[in-house]
Amino acid sequence: DRAGPASVGVWVRPSVSCETARRVRELFVERLGARVAVGPAPDPSDMEDDLLIRRDRYPNRRGLAEEGLEAGRTAEPLEPLLQAWARGEVGLLYVIGDDVPRLLDPARPTLLFGTDGTLILQKSTAGPEDVWARIVLPAAHPWEEQGTWVNFQGTRQAAEAVTAPLGESRAAAAVLDELAALLGGPRPGRGRGSAAGRRS
Repeated sequence: DRAGPASVGVWVRPSVSCETARRVRELFVERLGARVAVGPAPDPSDMEDDLLIRRDRYPNRRGLAEEGLEAGRTAEPLEPLLQAWARGEVGLLYVIGDDVPRLLDPARPTLLFGTDGTLILQKSTAGPEDVWARIVLPAAHPWEEQGTWVNFQGTRQAAEAVTAPLGESRAAAAVLDELAALLGGPRPGRGRGSAAGRRS
């Protein structure tokens, strides 16, 4: 209430499903007006071939863009959001995805930890970053949830859950649905502008 929606940041890994990306857009961008970043960016020095291997190792960056989370347009690159978090301009950072320490440059001091802000992690595996979090929300691993991903050629691919989520964890989209319900108002993921609504 004091600092406004720009003080809330959301970091989304490009490996989440299209359904999760849609809920992030509807809840955090359209409804709350928070800052949303997709990252990290592809490594231009990484190896790529003409068949299968991509410099971008994340399986759904194109899907996120199709759902309205495209870095440089509807979402921002990750680095400016982390800089704002380190300066205290972003007081609450909500991170959706695993392997957070591996996404940070080991050659530089991390911008993610050691600030006075509130860090919320929505993830499926325990990690050393958990000690810095105010809240850790247990999310299902991608193979424990049903969802849609878009490959680099633009092909939408639906996947079924291989096994039930472990313990109290839930599908990432379901976690966001419950958060939206707690905040009041309609549940996300039901809008006419969603990809699900566009398909016949």
